[in-house]
Amino acid sequence: MTLSWVWILALGFAPGLAIMLYIFWKDRLNREPLHLLLLCFLAGIVAIIPAIVLEIAFGKIFPDLASGSFLQIAIHAFIGVGLIEEYTKFYALKRVVWKSAYFDEPFDGITYSVMVAMGFATAENIAYIWQANTSGAGMATATLRAFTAVPAHASFGILIGYFVGFARFQPNHSGIYQFAALFFATLFHGAYDFFLFTQEMTGTILGAIISLVTGIYFSLKAIQIHGNKKEQWFLDEQKEN
Repeated sequence: MTLSWVWILALGFAPGLAIMLYIFWKDRLNREPLHLLLLCFLAGIVAIIPAIVLEIAFGKIFPDLASGSFLQIAIHAFIGVGLIEEYTKFYALKRVVWKSAYFDEPFDGITYSVMVAMGFATAENIAYIWQANTSGAGMATATLRAFTAVPAHASFGILIGYFVGFARFQPNHSGIYQFAALFFATLFHGAYDFFLFTQEMTGTILGAIISLVTGIYFSLKAIQIHGNKKEQWFLDEQKEN
């Protein structure tokens, strides 16, 4: 079934919007301003441009990695895709909110990072659905990505935001936390893509699912940790006032 452009946009936006609303709901104490959340989302959309340029350049320099040995595929997945995409999102996040007065607690790192990640994922999602739509697979692609690729990007974004939240408020260890943000997001992103790129159907499905579920699990733990700290901070503020 071929989809109209309205359906392509709707299906492309829907999963990212659902995740953003969930994070916005979780951030119900001292919520962030909508204009800054929107700016982060737009920054994520823009971040896909340098990511594509860098991925194309990487592919030109190392043309045989994507279809080579397991080691070559791993390099392609972890560096040629994972590191590039997570770095562009990380850079966009820092450019937009690092010095913002609204970034006033660790949980904000997760909130803002997810908005960036969902901007990136939404742009990517629309592109994939549009491309698949030419062969009549637009709906199938949209459904599959709504439960895989988009939540994966969200989990990577949460991991970045979790460590950036520490980095912002622990300046003596900021570099270590920023490195951890990129390292763990790249690790899970690369693992997820590696299993997809191997083209071994059984291993691909099992490995990608394990990578996705593990990433989401740690992401939810990160939300819980910063969320608990935020609630305690809010209670302390209430007592002081």
